[in-house]
Amino acid sequence: MHLDEGENKKLADAKSAAEFADKECEAGFPLLHAHTVVGCWGAIETTVEDVVVGILMNEPDALRSEVFSRIKIPLAEFELLDKEQRVRVLITEIGRSSAGGRKQGVVGFEALLASVNLDGPIDEDTKKTIWEMNHVRNVIIHRRSLADRRFVEKCPWVEIQVGQKIIVTHQMFARYGEALADYIMIILKRACGRYEIDFEEICPAGIVPS
Repeated sequence: MHLDEGENKKLADAKSAAEFADKECEAGFPLLHAHTVVGCWGAIETTVEDVVVGILMNEPDALRSEVFSRIKIPLAEFELLDKEQRVRVLITEIGRSSAGGRKQGVVGFEALLASVNLDGPIDEDTKKTIWEMNHVRNVIIHRRSLADRRFVEKCPWVEIQVGQKIIVTHQMFARYGEALADYIMIILKRACGRYEIDFEEICPAGIVPS
């Protein structure tokens, strides 16, 4: 059967996609894991920001804290924004300041949560794993997954050399996912304590990460 040029291209594309899928399966889906790490990091950043926004929207007195009093924003621009937009601008400014902008991993999130008194202790394993995930994400985004000197220095426990490609294995991704789930539960427990809500009632034991 004779195929025209368009059909030949479709067939070639299909074969190429199939070969790529086979390689991903054999390697344990490293590309899928890498993309998911990037997406999950964006999700946790949004989650923490939305928690702080929610508190500030419903507890305006929290804006009287010292961390907000130090922020300088052009009044004319600020007046044009609605309430939620103003709060998000303030949070963005905190992120750019020494209070959170130059801190990474859980430390950066905790600096933002501290602005509304929702920070607290975190176990070292969770903190270390999220720190690693943050730096892996940065290498994926900014270095085409090739480890740079900064990554090697910040995560010395990861056995990798400068210039070597970081492969996000299934085991790595599972650790990152578990650490993020644990951290979200920590934040949720703090919020429940703040508003005198029964944590066990809204989060039954069956869905709480072990």
